[in-house]
Amino acid sequence: MKRISIIVMLAVVLCGSALASIPAEEQQPLVVVNGKVMTMEEVKALDSNKIESMTVIKDAAQLAEYATLGDTSNGVVVISLYEDSVETTNSDEPVFISAEVMPTFMGGDLVTFQNWVMHNLRYPAEALELGQEEMVIVTFTVDREGYIPEESIKILQSKYPLLANEVRRVMLSTPRWTPAIQKGKPVAVSFTLPVQFTLSAKK
Repeated sequence: MKRISIIVMLAVVLCGSALASIPAEEQQPLVVVNGKVMTMEEVKALDSNKIESMTVIKDAAQLAEYATLGDTSNGVVVISLYEDSVETTNSDEPVFISAEVMPTFMGGDLVTFQNWVMHNLRYPAEALELGQEEMVIVTFTVDREGYIPEESIKILQSKYPLLANEVRRVMLSTPRWTPAIQKGKPVAVSFTLPVQFTLSAKK
């Protein structure tokens, strides 16, 4: 028999358009920009004027804090963007990286959403049979009306479509949020959600 462990962690996706230099290494480090995992291509497209700080982490104890986001064996580069950096969607609606009042879910905080996702995820039967395990990383936007637009849901990391599709299914079924507020008006805010699908022998 198998014991299914689905671990979910939530972090704000802070998108901007910043950066141009990262330490050059034979093996690329994990890059986290304001809580969002980015590829090297995305990082090189960032605007350096919007970078507040950049830290290279090599210490094992500190690396452990980022282990749930991806492979930290080659170190982690943590980049912070200025708080007023915003992302623009295809609809030209600004998507904030943070807001004065962040979105709330079912009357609670991000932990409430985290628990809701954990409760509603189902390990696909075929994935169970195939023994598929991985961390799926998804990014999404809570818009100014409190909904998660389908087009905002993007899988950043996954090699198994069965698991990625299950994460997408749950995201699409998310109840309405209370939107974020910036300067007295509702605004859209982006998040990233790492979801770990793990199978382990039942003790």
